[in-house]
Amino acid sequence: SAILPHLTLIHIRQLELAITALMKGEDIHTHVSFMNSLSSPIQIHWINPQTNEEVLISNVIHPGSVEVQMSHPGHRFVAYDPERAVRKEFLVDANYGEKQHFMVEL
Repeated sequence: SAILPHLTLIHIRQLELAITALMKGEDIHTHVSFMNSLSSPIQIHWINPQTNEEVLISNVIHPGSVEVQMSHPGHRFVAYDPERAVRKEFLVDANYGEKQHFMVEL
């Protein structure tokens, strides 16, 4: 029996990126940035995959500002304005060692 499960090409690419990052002494994560293109401030919440609880992870992001977070592929986030009239979800599909930029806009 195999010790490792069958790896798809996507899994192999993720492993290559993770091993490269480790060999460089870097943490294994993905950088995600959130640009506030709205006219009101926003805050970003991480969506816990087990409970769907929304956990606040950002400071207030003012219009035109950017917040950068470390994340992992597959993580989900949601942005809200102060009144929670605007709700926008984001899915991280960048691999380890890569960056992904999200625009929070209507």
